[in-house]
Amino acid sequence: EADRLNVVRTGIVLQVTGVIAAALLFQRAALPEAELTASLGAIIAAGVVAQVGGTMMHVVLPGRWVPALFSGEALVRVNARLKQCDLVSEVVAPVAAGSLMAFASSPAEPYRGFHVVALLNLASFALEYALLRSVYRAAPELAGAPRAGAPASGFTDLDPAPDVDAAAAL
Repeated sequence: EADRLNVVRTGIVLQVTGVIAAALLFQRAALPEAELTASLGAIIAAGVVAQVGGTMMHVVLPGRWVPALFSGEALVRVNARLKQCDLVSEVVAPVAAGSLMAFASSPAEPYRGFHVVALLNLASFALEYALLRSVYRAAPELAGAPRAGAPASGFTDLDPAPDVDAAAAL
């Protein structure tokens, strides 16, 4: 099994690379002489790179880290909380980013809001890595196999058990 911290590091590096590339390409696409089709294709490719990194993080954290740290009912509760955080960010993040882009931009600099969002993303990646690295160093279980009783892949236990009340998980 790959070192869990290296997988996290790779996921974050892919996300950072995608965000930086998209920001630079987006600025290039804003230039009047830039070829829009080629720039749009490159921006989409940068987004795919960032999405691959994000998918790695969505697989490794609930599928490998959480089962290595928790078992039984605690595993179910932590997975439910992770899903709640994910759902909230899926709903709130686009609204927040759109609002920030609208308020940070001006007629003289219409792309400033995009760059502000990109910088905030980069800062959040640095903070995310620092926090995950501190958890990795504090939990020796992450360097080895998942705890006994945890599923080998982690995927079978991602959904709360049927006997867990969904309202109580909120």
